[in-house]
Amino acid sequence: MVTMASESDGPQTLRLSNHVRFYCDDFALPNGIRKDVWARLESKANQLRKGCSWKKMQMVLEAEAKSKVTVKELLKKLFAVSQEMSEVAAISVEEVAVLLLRLFTQEPVTSTLLKQIMKHVFGSSPSSVILYRIYQIVGDIAAVLPPYTLCFLQENEERVGHRQELFGKHITFIPLDRNKLVFPDVSELNDITLLSKNVRNGDHLVGDLGSNIVNKEHESEQQTFSDFRFPVYRVHCRHFESAFYEEVKLYPSCKKMESLDVIVCESNVDKAVKSTVEGRDSVKDVESAVFQSVYSSDRNVLITVPLGFDKTNIVLLAVLNVLAAPSDSLKFHKQQLKVLYLVASNEVAEQMSQKLSNGLKSLGTVVSCFTSSTHFSKDKFESAEILVTTVNMWRDIGCTLGSDHVLEFLKLLVIDEVNCLQEFCSPALESVVTRITRQVKSGRPVRILGFAVSLLSVNYSPAFCDMADFLCVDSGNTFVLGQCCATVLPHIWLVKLKVKGTDEYRRTVDEFMCSNIYKAICSCKKVVVFVNSEADAIHTAETIRDATCGSLKYKLALSDRIKKTLLKFMTESTSKECKYLCLDGYLVIHSEMTVNARNFICSIFRKGIARFIVATSNFAWMLSNQVDTVIIKEPEVYSEETGSFVGVGISALAGMLSVACQQNTKTCQRKAIIVSGNRFEEYLTLLQNQHFVESQLLECLPDCLNAEIIRGNVSSVKECEEWFRCTYLYHRMRSRAVQLGTDLNLDGEAQVLVSKALQVLEKAGMMLFLRAGNFKSTELGCIAYCHNICHSSMGFIMKYMKQVRNVDSILDILSKAPVFTNFQVKQDEIDELVYLEDKYCKLGAQSEGSVGNYKASILLQTHLLGAKAQSCGLQCAQAFVVKKMASLARAMFQVSLSKRNAAMAASCLKVAKMIEKGVWNVCSETVESPEVKIEAHVRPVSRTVFQMIIFVTPAFVWKEELYGVSPMQFWLWIEDSKSNFIFNHQCFRLARNVVETKACVELSLPVMGMNPLPEHLTVCTVCDKWLSAVRTCNVRLREVVLPNGGYCSITGLLDLQLLPVSVLKQKALEQLYSFHCFNSVITQAFHSLYHNDCNMLLAASAGKNRVTAAELAVFRAMSNKPGSKVVYLTVHNTNVKKRLTDWQERLNSFGWKVLSLSGNINEDVQTFFSADILVTITYHWEVACRTREIRRSLEAGKVSLIIVDELQVMDTALEAVVSRVRAPEFCNNVRLIGLSQTAVAYPNDVARFLGIPPDSSQSIYNFGCVSGTSMTGVQVVGFTEKQYTTRMQVMSRAVWDTVQAHLQPSECVCVLVPTRKQVILTAQILKERVLNFRNPKIWLQSQEKQDKKDTCIQDLTVQEMLEHGIGLLHPGMSEADCDIVQDLASSQNIRVMVVSWDVIGNADMKSHLVIIKGTEKYCVGMENYSDMPVPEIADKIYSCSSCWTKAVIFTQESKKALYQAYFQDALCVESRLLEILPEYLNNEIVMQTVNSRTSALEHLSRSYLGQRLVSNPSYYLGSAFGQTPEDCRLFILDKALSSLEAAGCVILEDSGQLQPTLLGSLSSSRELCHNTVKYLCTNLNSCMTQQEMLLLTCQAQEFTRLPARLNDCVLIRELQKHSRWKLNCGDLSPMVVKVFFLLQSHFAALGIKFTKFIGFLSDMKDVLVFAKRVVQAMVVICSDRGWLNSALQAQLLLQMLVVGSWGDRNAPLFMLPCVTRHNLKFLLSAGQKAVRCVPELQALYCNKYTALVTALRDHFQLQQIKEIYNALMSLPIVNVQLRMHIDNRCWKLKAMYGKVNIRADMAQLCAGREYTLSVALKEACSRGSWTIFLGLEQELQAMKTVNTDVHKVFLTFEAPDVTVPGKATYTLYLLSNSHIGLDQQFELCFNVTPVQRSKTTHMR
Repeated sequence: MVTMASESDGPQTLRLSNHVRFYCDDFALPNGIRKDVWARLESKANQLRKGCSWKKMQMVLEAEAKSKVTVKELLKKLFAVSQEMSEVAAISVEEVAVLLLRLFTQEPVTSTLLKQIMKHVFGSSPSSVILYRIYQIVGDIAAVLPPYTLCFLQENEERVGHRQELFGKHITFIPLDRNKLVFPDVSELNDITLLSKNVRNGDHLVGDLGSNIVNKEHESEQQTFSDFRFPVYRVHCRHFESAFYEEVKLYPSCKKMESLDVIVCESNVDKAVKSTVEGRDSVKDVESAVFQSVYSSDRNVLITVPLGFDKTNIVLLAVLNVLAAPSDSLKFHKQQLKVLYLVASNEVAEQMSQKLSNGLKSLGTVVSCFTSSTHFSKDKFESAEILVTTVNMWRDIGCTLGSDHVLEFLKLLVIDEVNCLQEFCSPALESVVTRITRQVKSGRPVRILGFAVSLLSVNYSPAFCDMADFLCVDSGNTFVLGQCCATVLPHIWLVKLKVKGTDEYRRTVDEFMCSNIYKAICSCKKVVVFVNSEADAIHTAETIRDATCGSLKYKLALSDRIKKTLLKFMTESTSKECKYLCLDGYLVIHSEMTVNARNFICSIFRKGIARFIVATSNFAWMLSNQVDTVIIKEPEVYSEETGSFVGVGISALAGMLSVACQQNTKTCQRKAIIVSGNRFEEYLTLLQNQHFVESQLLECLPDCLNAEIIRGNVSSVKECEEWFRCTYLYHRMRSRAVQLGTDLNLDGEAQVLVSKALQVLEKAGMMLFLRAGNFKSTELGCIAYCHNICHSSMGFIMKYMKQVRNVDSILDILSKAPVFTNFQVKQDEIDELVYLEDKYCKLGAQSEGSVGNYKASILLQTHLLGAKAQSCGLQCAQAFVVKKMASLARAMFQVSLSKRNAAMAASCLKVAKMIEKGVWNVCSETVESPEVKIEAHVRPVSRTVFQMIIFVTPAFVWKEELYGVSPMQFWLWIEDSKSNFIFNHQCFRLARNVVETKACVELSLPVMGMNPLPEHLTVCTVCDKWLSAVRTCNVRLREVVLPNGGYCSITGLLDLQLLPVSVLKQKALEQLYSFHCFNSVITQAFHSLYHNDCNMLLAASAGKNRVTAAELAVFRAMSNKPGSKVVYLTVHNTNVKKRLTDWQERLNSFGWKVLSLSGNINEDVQTFFSADILVTITYHWEVACRTREIRRSLEAGKVSLIIVDELQVMDTALEAVVSRVRAPEFCNNVRLIGLSQTAVAYPNDVARFLGIPPDSSQSIYNFGCVSGTSMTGVQVVGFTEKQYTTRMQVMSRAVWDTVQAHLQPSECVCVLVPTRKQVILTAQILKERVLNFRNPKIWLQSQEKQDKKDTCIQDLTVQEMLEHGIGLLHPGMSEADCDIVQDLASSQNIRVMVVSWDVIGNADMKSHLVIIKGTEKYCVGMENYSDMPVPEIADKIYSCSSCWTKAVIFTQESKKALYQAYFQDALCVESRLLEILPEYLNNEIVMQTVNSRTSALEHLSRSYLGQRLVSNPSYYLGSAFGQTPEDCRLFILDKALSSLEAAGCVILEDSGQLQPTLLGSLSSSRELCHNTVKYLCTNLNSCMTQQEMLLLTCQAQEFTRLPARLNDCVLIRELQKHSRWKLNCGDLSPMVVKVFFLLQSHFAALGIKFTKFIGFLSDMKDVLVFAKRVVQAMVVICSDRGWLNSALQAQLLLQMLVVGSWGDRNAPLFMLPCVTRHNLKFLLSAGQKAVRCVPELQALYCNKYTALVTALRDHFQLQQIKEIYNALMSLPIVNVQLRMHIDNRCWKLKAMYGKVNIRADMAQLCAGREYTLSVALKEACSRGSWTIFLGLEQELQAMKTVNTDVHKVFLTFEAPDVTVPGKATYTLYLLSNSHIGLDQQFELCFNVTPVQRSKTTHMR
């Protein structure tokens, strides 16, 4: 008997009954005790004090105690207490002592039963002092006794079954011999009453098995007490043994039991529980017992259930507890809630998944099932709220996702059978529970619900307490359920045949089965025979058919209709033998049959149409409770370790026996026969539930530790020991030590085991020890974990990886792997192996290894030739060999990649694919393979680092029957074929839509160059599954020109005396600085800054150096050229805000006005003329200086200085600004100063770009890592983890260590991560580490200020992280939250900022340390993560902050050297202008700064692109450049101009002159790509609908800049559900579809519903900006072509975009407050006449509040009327006046709302003559702009856009050319650009006369 310690009892040993709570234990007695309860208490008291004398008990305890002296003293103390208490009792002192010892051993001191018995015996309840005194003494006695001795105290030996009379169940306790743990004797079963031993001869064996007669004595008991509701069973036994066989018959009988079941009232049950628990209105029976613990508590629970018990309802209660609080309303947590349900087999997973889905259908909970036979989908995984899977499949899921992805949100873990801890999946299950246990200890609670099963005994397992300890289950939540449910057990025969010889034994088994099957079927019973494999199922069915000689054929015959249906479900994969057997009535079920066939067979069997089935054990769940006779033929399972069959576990045996259980009956006439050979005692122990569940972790401890290391769960020896102490192995070691009474030092044993396991891993190269007991994983460890390979196999592989091997030698190596060494070859397998070797072994079976390796080699080669073994054992062995060798080959491939061995990698991948597909060579593939086209270009980033740009285009047709639905995976590596060296590699995937649209996928792989460079590089692309899909592309490096000229010219820091501030010679300037001397950088550059007017380059990392340099230049410009202007340009808005605030405060005393541009072109022009110092971003200045006014000011010299900060970023706007300023008409008037945050690699090129002579030493200051400045360098840290998510998880933990190592007081750390999700995950891990730190407030400065800010935070996650000093910035946050977080970071109130790459450009913070967590981004086209370009990573670093001292880059170990090579020198700055060169030239052509091809070439030469084309032409042009720089520039110039000319944006004349066009002006003004305007011009027509225009808008090239996100598919599906306009997505790209539905959600105002999607808000913001520009261009193009209808539709679409509403008829009225569909009719009908639109409503009620109240008071409240009135007054009110002009004459036309009918005043027009219509707008409330259209029928005559500050606009139109007099009706449309529903329409009717009849006409 095993005991368990409780925390509340200190060093004492807790009694078993305190740990195991039976479900009827706690019952409340009423005040008035009932008679029946009194009788039970009396019976219980008598039972406790009688049956054993005090002297006998003393003798037993003193003999069994560990210390005889101690127990003797304790018994004396107990006897003394008994003497005191016997004075108030009517019993003797000895009886009192026995009573107290037994009672306090069985019940806890708080038990209601204990108190009631004490009160019953002694007349009153003893005081708490006395109770706890007795409790202490008894506890001390129990502490010195072995666990198995306590059973002597817990029950009466003579009456072992009395406890169930009180509690309603059968529980027995059997004492064991001390220090002896053996299997029980079969003749004395532990918890089964032995009735008799009948010695019979062998002839009675079959007869006895066919008999269902029950002992008469027990039959009478059944008849007497048959009226009780819940029968409780005692299991009886008959045993017989002879020389030929051994038999044990086990069968139950009823015994009288009174039920004390707790019934939960309906009022206490949640409605969700009533609707979910199957078939019950209130929770009763067993569910009542566990209701409080399972549903109303959050503690862990362990339940032992009997055979056939349905656990579904209990699981549903636990799931409901997680889904919602126990109330009437459920609160769901979609996409954050996960319930993990682990089962033993795939079939049980499917069954439980279906049950849970049915039970939770009403709640809409998503239940997903993942098994080895189902396709794993990440989308399906993330959408599931409940996951049902097997333990091994869960491990594979973890490898696929890279980590335990679900553990982030896991709330409940359900373990279907804890008994699996002893089966083959034990290590995986033990690791999962251990991992969750450690997670709970770290503060992330996860609940565990575990089930253990008992077969016939209602006892708990001997290891039950250890399992409870392992699952962290307390004493109040551990249950043992007896047979108190409606399930009735079958009669079970366990038979052991004692026959020698394999053939004779099999013949005897077959005869035995046939005899029993024949009798059962003749008795009209349904029979199922369970076998081990598919082959055995066919063989058994054939044997039974042949043995019965067809005598059963007429009894099992099926009708013709059933046969036809069955034959329809039988596919070609089903063997002929199986078909014939099934059609004859001998049905077979196995895994090779289709699901429909299996379901149909089970259906006809359930209905009684069929009565005989042979099935494999894994399909027992399909036949549950349906079978009369079950025969289990030699229950065995294949062992992968030994290559042979071993005994099945308790889970499989329970599944097969449950088939014969019976529901809702009082007696059971069913039986189960287990035929076993040498495992007779093993199964007998399982049936008694007396088996010990032992851990299997020790054998694979190194591999389990390696998995934890890879996952990042442990990183030191100390953490490994903590992990080990949470394992089930440790709990069994501790329990075993207690049982044996040894003083074993378990902590020391744990240290030894962990140390040995880590040493094994280190020897295999799977981990690497660091200092101070820490370690890290290696690539080999990651590979072993991903492919489930043990450490011994990994070490074996590494022996053969040093040289290149061919396919045959690799196959030979695989067959010698250690995993096959223990394979056994049975005698009956030798002949078949010899046959297979002779027929299929091309290479021959190697004889060097063991017999197991010989067997593996034969089976592998047989598989490669498409053959299969015939015997059952060899079939299972072949399946294991194929699976394991494929994993080994994949591992060898991964190792080859890590070792950069190209030829070996190709061979290993080929072998892996051969094994997986079962073919020997490429020719065996009979179908077409997926081909791709690849094109590669080399870009030299520096002299040591290259960027390989690879374009992959699918060249095959997607066929679902061949390729399925999953993306096609490819491997790509770049190799040098001569040296066999791999420079870089990457895995990518092509999705189905990419293949169907033939989209080109771009890959960018950095490559570290070699010295000398190889002649060429080979880009190799290999499909991951198809053998023949291999493509290569050669890239010649001889044609690549490396960057030249002044690569890293660093300016040395001179040892100069620091200049004092007084050198400024002005007191006012000197007072601006708090220091007395300039630092060394400013001292060296002071003369050039303050005393010269030449252009200058200053690279200084410290932000204060650049600010001081800029201010010195400003002082000189303002003093030498008073009245001139200074422009300070920077790339990021944060620097603008900072500099604007600083200079406005400090320079205000000089009278200098410091302003900033807003981006509004009209306001910016006025701001420019008002400012003295202009601070703005480069983009706003580039747009502003396109205006004529600012260009004239530059020509006039009104701008004397332009300072360009953050020059190292070199964006396109910055390059365009500098190139434009350096034009001849500007360069002599403006001084240029460039400031860089870091030293640049090619300062001479930057100097030329700024107009500085390269030899000017006084103008170039390129300071590098200078002592005294803030920059100290970039550190690169490598991580070996292969999977992205695992690597990011490990990086998150490394962030903490890096922060703690480098964080300085009063400084901030910025952590850059790729995505919003990684922002949150990183912050969570940092929060956990902070909470476990000795100072949890280490990252907080001012708690009071932060608390005030926290109250304003909307995002709860952000608020929670701020409480620990961690700030978050990601695209999903609101602007207000971002401002608060940045304010706290700027003021140093929080110390750590976690920022996503998307928003880093707008982040304002001072970071002492910058950490780049990961260098990869997600590529949707490849559905994988790809490397970011190296220059982009540099931009992220330098965009983070204007001041940092250290940057740490976290990347993969294989790319560490590459990044170190790039960042070891100065920053390589390249131009980005080439990407938008056509747009750049178009802007210059429109502005007339470029008017010819020659001037365009000169302008290009002044750009930084022109300079870099000379120094690094291969970076931009590859091998397409000429011999001279002029050739390079001409090449790209002609290409750009040709593109513009083809788009219709410019006209290139033969003379070389360039003329802008309308499309070019439109592209420039609306900032659209030239291809976009070309596309619009081509596809627009005269009669387009809004839907067509919206789709055309979405296809603009601007939207391709949007980032493709991981969850776009899910977002599109959700948006599509709420869209008005549907879309056929066949030929459209996913981005077009996404934008189309995004805009519709904007019209419907549904954006708030989708904010949960990552990047939704930022994407919507960008989409609206681009869409407005495109639609505005549509309006202009349609107007230019005279398409009235299309122009109006485009204008209305623009209104919808601006307002965010559908342009329905009544939509403008619904925008008024308090107006709904129900009260709209009252608003329209109010007043004297009906209202049709908002302008009419304004005309009636503006400035007439009383009239509005009078009209609406019957239907609206006064407050609502007031809100409507204020809204009407806030809308613009426009008065339109129309006049006609001709020949200096003017006529006024009458205008009014609605249609204007002026037929009475007809105007006369002369055909073909031009007229002018003036439209004067008088707007009462100035709001926005208006567009005026003048149309004649369907033709647009004129269009103008007018702002409200312009009072009059003129429209010129031409009268229609007619030959006969007639009438012409013109329509004038006034449409708002910012409102819906304020549009006005006027009809102007004229008489038109022909030209030949024209006379002077007068218009009235």
